[in-house]
Amino acid sequence: MVWTYDVKSGRVAPSLPTETGSETNFYSTLDENGQHVDVIETWLSEVEDKAANPYAKLLRGEIPSGQERADFATYLASLYARSPAMRRLNGQVLASGMLAKVKAVTEDPEAFEEARRALEAEGKLESPISREELLAFISDPSKYTLDVDRTATLPALLLSDRLQGPFFEMGWMVLGSNNQHIITCDSPVCRAADPRTIDPLCGDAGFANPTVQVTAPLSSNRCLYMGWRDDVPGVTPVPKEEARMLNRQRAHYAERFLYADRLDSGIKRLGQKHAEHGHRVSVSGMINDAELPAIQVVRKLKPS
Repeated sequence: MVWTYDVKSGRVAPSLPTETGSETNFYSTLDENGQHVDVIETWLSEVEDKAANPYAKLLRGEIPSGQERADFATYLASLYARSPAMRRLNGQVLASGMLAKVKAVTEDPEAFEEARRALEAEGKLESPISREELLAFISDPSKYTLDVDRTATLPALLLSDRLQGPFFEMGWMVLGSNNQHIITCDSPVCRAADPRTIDPLCGDAGFANPTVQVTAPLSSNRCLYMGWRDDVPGVTPVPKEEARMLNRQRAHYAERFLYADRLDSGIKRLGQKHAEHGHRVSVSGMINDAELPAIQVVRKLKPS
């Protein structure tokens, strides 16, 4: 059994591994007839199948090479790109960009009038609204929320193409803990870097940062570590506090769920402590963060 910890509601429940973290049509699109297209799901299944052999080697402390290493790097890249957190981030950028365009049009009298006439001609303007009224409305984020259709966030998976190379080229090491269980989450591949390398304008260079540390739990007592260093074969024992640090990192970046091989009140408290963290994005440059309403990715848009 796998125990699932919902950090939002506090609910804890066991389930079979095959039924844990799964959701119907999570990666599907719809064709012109409204039928689900599962091309992405098929590709992910192939990626997971190819990752099975190198995964077994990593559990034994063997560092894969060649095609097996490339297959597992692709798997890790897909895990990072397809996580609910990355898709939400993609949705936030989409929504904030659209809001910035609407605001820019509204602030320009000629552009607003042109857009209004176009909407009227298409029958999409149900009731007239003045430019001043619309500007006042969108400038008050407490009055509305922005919903993004989940299908629109699928381009987030394209990030996996950019991460396969760095993950393949980094040095790999398997961390082992014999006295502290290791948990995972719905955003299992986590990245950290030395705070001193963060530039206020350019950030920390992402996975190219020479101090970057990428971790991905493999089991309840094994975790893969990747960084810009040489491979370290075998299983490297880590002290209990370092294993706990890995768990805190998973809790910090979890979108909603933590997963463990046991029922443990400490894991539940850890999840609730970090419930409001997770991946966050700043969209400065498009629109002021303070002017952004609540943005959420939804399974299907509903008329309002």
